[in-house]
Amino acid sequence: MAMIRLAAGSPTAARRVVSRTTYWQDEVAAASPPPAHIDQTRKRYRMPDDRPVLDTLTEITAASVDHSSLEAREHMLARLAALVAVDAPAASYVLNVDPAAEVGVTLEDVQGVLVAVAPVVGTARVVSAAAKITQALDFVIDVAVAEIEAELEADEV
Repeated sequence: MAMIRLAAGSPTAARRVVSRTTYWQDEVAAASPPPAHIDQTRKRYRMPDDRPVLDTLTEITAASVDHSSLEAREHMLARLAALVAVDAPAASYVLNVDPAAEVGVTLEDVQGVLVAVAPVVGTARVVSAAAKITQALDFVIDVAVAEIEAELEADEV
């Protein structure tokens, strides 16, 4: 286990995590189309196929894992603590769910991190983080269910 790296531990694997999350967002958007005026705005401002921001985040993540002396699990716990400290949005937690699960981070570990950082970041940040973590997990679960349902429908056809 000591040599296992995070899913985001290499540029290729990190891109997989980011692109899967982007795929999920696209799937969720397709499942519930927005009103026409919002859809027209999105088309007007559509991101190009190359995604420099996501690519940069992927490369930064891979570099942080490669240069860290922490084991993969501890690395993810440190990232979680940092997300709490900066009051990160739910999307940041979504990007870290799969890598954290892959290295064995449990719900009890997440709760432990929230308890550990509470005296430093304050109760408001911890409550905010708990709500955003819950939103992130709900999103990941909803997407997983949608993927399973789509696979089942495809098997029936």
